[in-house]
Amino acid sequence: MIHAPGAGWLGAAADGLTNAPVGGRRSVAAGSGPLLTAGTAAAERRPPAPVASGMRRLLARLRRGRWGTSLLLCAGLFTVYSLNAREIGAGDTVPATLLPVAILRGDGLALNRFAAMWPNDLPWYVVDKQGQIISRYPLAPGIFAVPFTAPQMLVRDLLSTHWDQGGLLLFNTLVMGKTSASLIAALTGVAIFQLLRALGLERVALLTALFAGLGSTLYAVAAQALWQHGPAALSLTLALILLLPERIGRARLFAAGLAVGTLACIRPPDVTLAVPISAWVVWRYRRDALWFAPGPVLLFAAMLATNYRYFGSAGGGYTEMSPLILKMHGVDGYWSSDILGGALGTLFSPSHGLFIFSPWMALALLCLPATATSIGQWPVLRAALWALVPFFAVLSSFSTWWGGWSFGPRYSTDVVPLFAVLLGFALDWSHRHLRPMLYALLAAGVFSIAVEVIGAFCFPSSWNSTPSNVNVAHERLWDWRDSELTRCLREGPHRGGW
Repeated sequence: MIHAPGAGWLGAAADGLTNAPVGGRRSVAAGSGPLLTAGTAAAERRPPAPVASGMRRLLARLRRGRWGTSLLLCAGLFTVYSLNAREIGAGDTVPATLLPVAILRGDGLALNRFAAMWPNDLPWYVVDKQGQIISRYPLAPGIFAVPFTAPQMLVRDLLSTHWDQGGLLLFNTLVMGKTSASLIAALTGVAIFQLLRALGLERVALLTALFAGLGSTLYAVAAQALWQHGPAALSLTLALILLLPERIGRARLFAAGLAVGTLACIRPPDVTLAVPISAWVVWRYRRDALWFAPGPVLLFAAMLATNYRYFGSAGGGYTEMSPLILKMHGVDGYWSSDILGGALGTLFSPSHGLFIFSPWMALALLCLPATATSIGQWPVLRAALWALVPFFAVLSSFSTWWGGWSFGPRYSTDVVPLFAVLLGFALDWSHRHLRPMLYALLAAGVFSIAVEVIGAFCFPSSWNSTPSNVNVAHERLWDWRDSELTRCLREGPHRGGW
């Protein structure tokens, strides 16, 4: 293949894509490269490479191996997520950050050991219930983070006996929360990579996982603090991996049920994803679906029991927070009748639009008519992708569709894995049939990564509050001259620190 002048690395990357059909139910040759590589025949004709150092040989073996590549990908994503050396959270993330430490110290769900953080009145995201300080947000994200926090606490306990005393407690808790969030997001990138390989998209799997992990709010939101979105995206991806094979054993169905149930408990709006996937499992597996059911049923029952115990309602803390949130965001109700306006904002707002911050998602959708046949060979993908319709319908119905003082399309982070699947099929198809679209997808991916880098290093700017609070002055959400991105660029990066 001869590159056009100026094609540069984009042309080189395009030529590395395989011409073999993908997306069907076929096996993948063992040892095939995970990134955009040339055919194995060319590799066999190359002269033997000179003897490399021990480290280079080790890295070469890892790159050739399926799990070695996953390890390198996880380490790479985690490193990138951590480079800004700070946590970017909000009131939404505080309870989930504190809860793992409380649980591991034997406090249960109570956050009383952190009471010194609030010397006067308790903030809106926690409440005193029978002498216990309890999160008003779902407890599942904090519980999900426990296994990621436990080894960090063990290391601190071995190195120091007073890391959790006084001001050191909050500092160390924030550091551990950011570390856990970054690791969860990195594992989501690895899970996306493995999902794409299982779909037969071997040659584009790594590139697609990098675009998803670095060119979406998995980077500037989910990896920066313990939001609900990172655990939700990981749970969704694991559920798809478990349900992908044509024949599934009972143990795998049980595990998939746990993943789907976790998804719904971590972020209740994601019921719009969990219900269609669960319905497909029941339709597809009939009696064996009973092995899928315990996970969603038991986890949902535990969530309801906890909500009733502390808040006396199925909605839990959300029910108490709603009046406060509505007042803070200058809206009259939780739901809006302007669904079209919400949909346009969710997708195209200059400060919070999904297709503005991650245009590769829009291009991947444009390729769907051409890739639908290949995607349709995987029934669970059909169910999951159709679930995007109710998911975005709910987001568009939120009165606060922009997600408050946060970076970009935060609410859409949960479905990044589904758009990654669309991107993988689009990259393969466009290489074989429409090279201009391939170059557009690559350019959009690079642009999206640049946007997330801005968010990771420059957010928050003064944009949310100046010249007026965007939660009240909603017209500012459509200001193209003064957007969150332009303000971040003008004000520059933050210094690292906690």
